[in-house]
Amino acid sequence: MEQSKNLFGVAVNSSGKEFIRRFAKLVKWIIVFGILISFVELGAIFIRLFYLRPLLKGNSLMEFANLAESSWIVGYLILLGLQLFFLGKMGNALSTAINSDDEETFNQGLGHLYHYSVVATISSIGGFIMLAFDLIVLFRYYRVI
Repeated sequence: MEQSKNLFGVAVNSSGKEFIRRFAKLVKWIIVFGILISFVELGAIFIRLFYLRPLLKGNSLMEFANLAESSWIVGYLILLGLQLFFLGKMGNALSTAINSDDEETFNQGLGHLYHYSVVATISSIGGFIMLAFDLIVLFRYYRVI
């Protein structure tokens, strides 16, 4: 086990503990809403692939855009699942840490926060790329560019 150096002391008072407890409760709702969003997005993929796709036959640009968008949604849902996983782990670790005054568990919670942030960054970059792709396709389709 690694020896820790006390670079600075961090103390969590009772109001800080109460915020962490509230955060842990909020995380549960975020996970529930994330799961609901996933079901809605899966419905959107179903509509895109089985109802919209036949309407786009013959328009290769819009067919490709529809397939790319559906593929991105699948990737986004995987990233969302990872985000919810790390967020849940972080909430549990922080809550457990403050209830048992365990600094190692608190540090593990911060590690989960880091992993959550990495996945959220990847998701944001992917979303930005998809938005740019959508704009390019729409401008090309309507001959704006």
